[in-house]
Amino acid sequence: MRRLSLPGAIAIAVAALALALSAAVQAAGPTSTAARVPALADARKRLNSFVPPPGSQRVGALPKSLRLTSPLYTRGSPNFLDLHAFWIVPEPVEATRRYLEENVPTGTKLGSEGEEGDRSGVYRWDYAYEWPELAEVADGRSLLVGVVARGSGEAAIRADAQATWLEPRPASERIPAAARILEVSRTRAGRTRSTTLRQPRAVTAIARLIDGFGIVQREGPHSCTLVPQEQATIRLVFRAAPGGRVLAETEQKSPASSCDVLALTIRGKPQRPLLEGWVLRRRLRPILAGL
Repeated sequence: MRRLSLPGAIAIAVAALALALSAAVQAAGPTSTAARVPALADARKRLNSFVPPPGSQRVGALPKSLRLTSPLYTRGSPNFLDLHAFWIVPEPVEATRRYLEENVPTGTKLGSEGEEGDRSGVYRWDYAYEWPELAEVADGRSLLVGVVARGSGEAAIRADAQATWLEPRPASERIPAAARILEVSRTRAGRTRSTTLRQPRAVTAIARLIDGFGIVQREGPHSCTLVPQEQATIRLVFRAAPGGRVLAETEQKSPASSCDVLALTIRGKPQRPLLEGWVLRRRLRPILAGL
């Protein structure tokens, strides 16, 4: 039986619900593994920076009987990475736990703690230290440390440096520079109202705003939460001239649930969904107010 402290349980639930998104993200095409390299280097650096209790000896493996075969938790993203190492500690488990609680790695915070046990009682204790996101490289940067008693007054440690590496938004997934006309529509309760923005400079500013949004990262499936009972659909259509070919489209629900990301289509081809749709809605507020 494994138990997490409340902050840890909430953190994992939020990560599963807020970061993991729809199947459309998974089907968006092959991922670029080049972005994995700096995140992997960061994880290796964080693992090597872990300082175990004095006198500890790093070993290549531990017996399965010690029940340190897995970390406290993992993530469902295909971009998830985990590097781990083991140590033998010449101190009893109580002293080792105290050391882990008092010696938080530099630059981290102790985000959660966990216990695992059976009918005989608790036999494993876990500590999750968290770093902030490394911009455009990795998020979910953590160091999970599990400790068990080894016998003869010693303890054993497993440390896992984890992260989810971030994919950059490809330069090809930008609204074409030829866009000069923007059609804005809001559909609510089966009724659609629309308007057209014909000022090229204003259209370009909105296009560049969207171009600056990050893509939704690839995560495992999740359940959508807090879906509003009544939602409107806000749709933007970019053209080079009135009645011309559609260069790009965006669509999002409002108010949005955890699944309602900003959908983007360029020249008829669906692109990776975008984050920060609320920024776009705020920018369009004067226009939407009249629809």
